[in-house]
Amino acid sequence: MSVVKGRLSADLTAPGVAELVRHLNRDGALCIELVDNDGNVVTCAGGCAGSCSKQCATMRSRLASEVLNTHGPCCGSCEGGGRIEALPVMHSAAQFGAVLVCEVPAGLRVPAPGNGIQTTTGIDPLLNSLSLLVAQSSFYELEVRSLTSDLSLRYEELALMYEIGERIPIRAETASVIDYVVESFKDLVNYDAACWVPAGSKEGLNGGEGEWVRWIDSRGEARSLDRDVRRVSRAIAERVASGGSVLTVNTMAADADTQQLSETFSAASGYPVAVEEEYYGTLVLFKFQGDFKSGEAMLVSAVMRRSGTVIRNANLYKELDEFFLNTIKALVRIIEGKDAYTRGHSERVSTFSMLLGNMLNLPLSEKEALSRSSLLHDIGKIKVPEEILKKPGALTAEEFAVIKEHPGFGADMLSPIGQLSHCLPDIRHHHERIDGKGYPDGLKGDEIPQRARIIAVADTFDALTSDRCYRPKFGVEKALQIIEEAAGTQLYPEAAAALVSNKDAFLEHVEAKSVTAEESDRN
Repeated sequence: MSVVKGRLSADLTAPGVAELVRHLNRDGALCIELVDNDGNVVTCAGGCAGSCSKQCATMRSRLASEVLNTHGPCCGSCEGGGRIEALPVMHSAAQFGAVLVCEVPAGLRVPAPGNGIQTTTGIDPLLNSLSLLVAQSSFYELEVRSLTSDLSLRYEELALMYEIGERIPIRAETASVIDYVVESFKDLVNYDAACWVPAGSKEGLNGGEGEWVRWIDSRGEARSLDRDVRRVSRAIAERVASGGSVLTVNTMAADADTQQLSETFSAASGYPVAVEEEYYGTLVLFKFQGDFKSGEAMLVSAVMRRSGTVIRNANLYKELDEFFLNTIKALVRIIEGKDAYTRGHSERVSTFSMLLGNMLNLPLSEKEALSRSSLLHDIGKIKVPEEILKKPGALTAEEFAVIKEHPGFGADMLSPIGQLSHCLPDIRHHHERIDGKGYPDGLKGDEIPQRARIIAVADTFDALTSDRCYRPKFGVEKALQIIEEAAGTQLYPEAAAALVSNKDAFLEHVEAKSVTAEESDRN
């Protein structure tokens, strides 16, 4: 029979047992002893007042040891001639210790005070009752502790699941998601090293793209094991991917794939990260000491399943985002196809805008919006007649009035697309001026959205350094001089300064380009 060892209930104190004996043992004929699974006497109470305990200690110890090892009853006699009966304290295949009842010789008996029940039924009924009482009390306490621990683990699991869903960016890379998750559960799961093996990882020092090793334990010698940890992790990952389930090796020396690290680690455990048919990789954890418990494995496995869902959603979002962005680029190219001189203009303005956004330390969300709005800044030109766009000479006042309508046209055209709602002010106001003399609304200074101000600088730089149908491009140095002169009146001074002081970052993107800062109003 498979027996689980449990701890005796903390409520089983000597006074509690003595009170029971007082009611059952008025004439002091019995001595009762309770022993835990380690053979320690938890309580001794009854009619011997301690004298019997000294006389038969050896016999009681032997009988207790036999009961604990065989999980069955046994009996003997003490030096004073009293009979000793021993019975295991068990409930539902869980053993908590042993209870011993000894007949106290007549000369050593200490009758219990009060109105107890005289012992007339013998040892066996009392022994069975006590064993059952103690076993039930200990078992229920064990169940409560187990349930409490289980509930605590489930709560931590739910809290971690929520945190993963809330805090990981929707566009996070797979390796970053796993790295965040591993860091999150380090206080809940006992492990000393972790290795992420992405799907398709091959042999070699660095494995596949995104593969990494993390050490929780700070022992310096461990860090020289990265190569071996990667190799063993890949072997475990191959078995996990093949079986599609968690693999735990708690005896590494006996496992061909892990024995080379058995002198360093005691256990390893691999967890698949997959959703339906899509397999993303395997997380492998290592311990210096001890085994991976079933509760730890359940927690990590659940978290990895949640991580797989997060990764899948991130990949779907990126695919949709890429499709959306490519659709925008296709539309922009159609518009720019109307004028060979401006072909590629919007993508260069987007590139320059993003460089400026990085230099000005814009948050990620702002840069994402800037990328879209800069790419679409001239979308309104689809409503401008080609003869105006391609006119080689100066525009009339009426023609320039049409040109000035393109920012508003663009914002109005894109307004039904909810995903671009945050970009509309940038598109509408990228021709406003710091001094308020721009169009279409005559905004000035900080009234102009920051992203629109950045686009204006990028747009001007591309216009100045590009050929146009109405004039040749300017040299880069001349263009930078014009931008410096326009800073604070026409252009956003911080973005203008960033461009001028970091000109080398922009030069590789400069192709055939154009115009004075005032003339850029036409672009």
